Amino acid sequence: MLKATLVEDADIAGLDARRVGQWLFAPEAWSALGARARRALEEYHRAHPLRAGMPREELKSRLGLAP
Repeated sequence: MLKATLVEDADIAGLDARRVGQWLFAPEAWSALGARARRALEEYHRAHPLRAGMPREELKSRLGLAP
């Protein structure tokens, strides 16, 4: 994961990366983050089956992402 503001927009086009907001993710990092998010959501729903879903800020916190 790399902060996109550290890379010129012209340089980003040549990278094999996914831009999400101000962050760039390598394909492997993006896949790993998705897998971690799925596991966190599955654990949350097992622990709280009657709740509609996990609050977004809680998921960000569990994944170690900036608020």
